[in-house]
Amino acid sequence: MERDWSLRQRASARRGFNVCIIAQDIMVETFATVAYTALQRNTDRHTTRLAASILVEEIAHLQHGVDEIHRMLDVDDEKVHRAFELAHKAVMPAMMSMVNYNCFSLCDQLQIKCSTVSLGVIEQDLDQLRIDAIDTYMDKIDRIGLDPNRVAPLLSSLVDDDASKWQPKNKADISGNRCCH
Repeated sequence: MERDWSLRQRASARRGFNVCIIAQDIMVETFATVAYTALQRNTDRHTTRLAASILVEEIAHLQHGVDEIHRMLDVDDEKVHRAFELAHKAVMPAMMSMVNYNCFSLCDQLQIKCSTVSLGVIEQDLDQLRIDAIDTYMDKIDRIGLDPNRVAPLLSSLVDDDASKWQPKNKADISGNRCCH
């Protein structure tokens, strides 16, 4: 999360408040809701309960973002669309990488080799998680009311079949395979 906060601070300094709201309150929160929803499905009771309680908060944060962007659109539609494009290009590659290779991110934080981790009861179908993340993201963008002609080219880059493009760069521990099956 510290790395994400740094990204938001840089975006705010360079590109403005709108980019930060879109990045945090739509992009990050959308993926958080997808992750916590998935954790409720395929985990032990304790993890399921914990994920459910966090999910409630994440949904509230996401709705706050949707409401805030509606207000921003009323003030300056063009500025919000430019901010969405900047936020999407800055944040979505990292978000998609996290969905496709989330163990590597987690292992980096724990400073361990990913290949040594046994996930035990946490079993996630990453392909389904990726589909859910993209579907949820597209739904939120639609609910916000951004111009479909302007966002479609950006969204289309997320749905191609080459998940390897989201693979983290410069990782000595990557064999080209996902570690979380």
